[in-house]
Amino acid sequence: MNKETIDKILFFLFSSITGFIEIGSVIYSIQIGLSINKILFIALAYQIGCFFPSNIQISKKITIFTSLVSILLFFYISFVKFDYLIFWISTLLISSNLQILRSFLKANISTGLKRFFRIIGFGLSPFYSLPIICLFCALLSLSLILNKNSLQNKLNIYKLRIQEIIMVSHQMHYFSYSYIVILIIMLIGHYNAFYASIAFVLGWITYTLVSYILKKEKYLLYFISGHIFLMFVLFAMSQIEYVSIKAFLWIMTGFGGGTVFCIEKILNSNNDLKKKPLEFSENIGHVLGLGLGIAIFNITKNFNSVILTSSVLAFITVVLMLVYHNSNQIKLRRAKYDYSEGN
Repeated sequence: MNKETIDKILFFLFSSITGFIEIGSVIYSIQIGLSINKILFIALAYQIGCFFPSNIQISKKITIFTSLVSILLFFYISFVKFDYLIFWISTLLISSNLQILRSFLKANISTGLKRFFRIIGFGLSPFYSLPIICLFCALLSLSLILNKNSLQNKLNIYKLRIQEIIMVSHQMHYFSYSYIVILIIMLIGHYNAFYASIAFVLGWITYTLVSYILKKEKYLLYFISGHIFLMFVLFAMSQIEYVSIKAFLWIMTGFGGGTVFCIEKILNSNNDLKKKPLEFSENIGHVLGLGLGIAIFNITKNFNSVILTSSVLAFITVVLMLVYHNSNQIKLRRAKYDYSEGN
């Protein structure tokens, strides 16, 4: 096999591992009886790691060092003594190192294929255990050492325009409540980890299918209607107490949330697409959304209030898109007027 094929295979493997760790660490934290705040902060550690290397770059030597440290830390909490702070730091380290390695391996791979392998990881997440993560850390470290790519220490921060803030709002709606769904299914519904992971996977399948179902170039209509649908589904989800119905509604949210692909399409058609700031806005939305979800839960002590907040964020996303579209139409009219005046 040539290098390109090997890199693709490794990229798919580590994409599955990212899904496995993202959801597996939450499920594992529930199973060992951590508090809700501690569980959500583990999820936050993983999401902070996603800022690497697009926004926080560190050198190859530091990356390899942190990957080796993560092996030692996971080994300690696996076989010596479990410590929450070490678990949190270890999750942050493995998340950041995974993102760095995947950036080294990234090739011309479709978004759908990337999501497919990530979904596989979600499905396998109930098998999460600390000794398994030790092995993954060792594999990750070896892959980083053998990889020829390198990075320089650098911080990439971008000024966000309204078009990127739309993405922030969309991501905030999702991450404010997504992990809450697993908590509801396992803690309130008393369903096992496999039921929770299946529900999560089905929600991601509906999310992924949307871009393949919606073929016509009516991206603004798709996005607005999808997020209005999302707003009502989330509102209903916040009002219904039956966990099985909540799980079903979670799956339905994928049909609305999946219209996120329209943001890039709309911006591209308006010559407003800047990929690096848009990616930065996604990561900002992940952390802000999860942070807001944690804050709302601690204020209200109620999962449903977090889901209701997510519904409000879906509505705000619609408003922001309409404001952007309206301002863009005004610019186009002015440009046409100036052109006609000049002639």
